[in-house]
Amino acid sequence: MPETTEIRELTRKRGGVNHKLTNFVKHVVPIYNTFKINPSLDDEVIIELQNRLDKLEIIYNEFEGIQLEIESLSADDVLEGHYKERDEFTDKYNKYYAITKKMLNANLSIDDRIAKVSELNLCKNCLCSGHESAGCKAGSCKVCKQKHNKLLHPTVSGKKSVEEAESFASSYVSNDIEGSYVMLSTVCTYI
Repeated sequence: MPETTEIRELTRKRGGVNHKLTNFVKHVVPIYNTFKINPSLDDEVIIELQNRLDKLEIIYNEFEGIQLEIESLSADDVLEGHYKERDEFTDKYNKYYAITKKMLNANLSIDDRIAKVSELNLCKNCLCSGHESAGCKAGSCKVCKQKHNKLLHPTVSGKKSVEEAESFASSYVSNDIEGSYVMLSTVCTYI
């Protein structure tokens, strides 16, 4: 079945939204490359990244609306190509959203990290939901051997905290409840 004018127009709109995501990536990549060497960000960069991240969520919603229309109007024989477009966009979005959140969260103070863990009701030891640190079976802090995560160790601060956190942090995945929060290194993720 030939492509309709409406689908062609929606495909162009989708391309425009995809271009916005590409521009976001082009902006984030050099910042991230610098961040990997020196894991600290200036206040201006933090504010700019947060503003861009807020807009990125709007871009995702815009893509989702256009994509759903394209898929609903498309013939069955071309749907696979549209699904592939969705997957590629979503993978790229998720990757750079996570990278940006990682950079923003790495600049949180220890007190802010502890507050975030408490706000999300995560175990202060393994950073997973579903239990408290007293009953946690994960190992203890690498610095003091107490039942808290290395990322929350009170005597580690500033750049050293981020560097040590990156070298010692482990990723834990909670399989118990869909929609639970998990803290991955210094990133809080909703799954």
